[in-house]
Amino acid sequence: MAGANPPASQGTLDLGGNVARRKDLPAADTRQGTVALLYVRQSNTDPGSASLDDQEAACRRIPEVAASDQVELYRDADISGATEDRRDYQRLLRRIEDGKPGSDVAVVAAYDLSRISRDAEVLLRFHRRLSGKPWITVRFADKMPFGVSAIEKAIYGTTSVFAQLLKDQTAEKIRLACSSLNAAGKATGMAPYGYRREFGDPVNRRKVRFEINEEEAEVVRRLFRDYAQGNTNTRILAGRLNAEGIKKPGSRSKGLGWVPDTIVDILQNVAYVGKTFSISRARR
Repeated sequence: MAGANPPASQGTLDLGGNVARRKDLPAADTRQGTVALLYVRQSNTDPGSASLDDQEAACRRIPEVAASDQVELYRDADISGATEDRRDYQRLLRRIEDGKPGSDVAVVAAYDLSRISRDAEVLLRFHRRLSGKPWITVRFADKMPFGVSAIEKAIYGTTSVFAQLLKDQTAEKIRLACSSLNAAGKATGMAPYGYRREFGDPVNRRKVRFEINEEEAEVVRRLFRDYAQGNTNTRILAGRLNAEGIKKPGSRSKGLGWVPDTIVDILQNVAYVGKTFSISRARR
């Protein structure tokens, strides 16, 4: 039941799940040079979900995508759908916003609704944004309907709420599991800079340990050594690393390179003084 998203006056939902258009409207998109925008995403916390390549393949099989003259792919790997702060998702939104009536963008497609987001507010904003551009058809590979009729909006809204519920329940389970692991002295969460995650059991991915990443570890040792000399500060240390082109760890600086707060996080991280690194670590 994957109807297009025209204004409500342009079509009604029949019992077969299709949008029955008015006779004076074209049955299919007749624009030349039409473009389909595909969005795929996989989080590093759900390795069992469909891979990015599988998602792309499923989207390309959607009839409206297959009929498009060109396909643009937007991929976000190893990032949660709980946030809108995703590089390619933001690029996708900008591409959609640039679209005008009669423009090249004709289709936006994703594997399923959870690939767009698992947050109800984000999903509803996505619906409002696309509903305001009725010349763009939205399709999901799992046949999730997207439209502006009362029944389609109800299905979309309900699914969005359940996506939020699943996200919150999963977060609760993860917190409980991590608390138990932390109590047993085991590592959880992302590996701190200077380490990498290694799975002792590649099948169930439960036995996790952190191994030293020598290249990054040398940066950590250098920061502690230089700061301990007492003749520098975190701003200078960040500037040196940026000047040398050393890649920074993923952090709140969001593309700004090394910043003083990044250095502070490393210098105050208990993982570097032999204590258990916990998923509940907070900025100090």
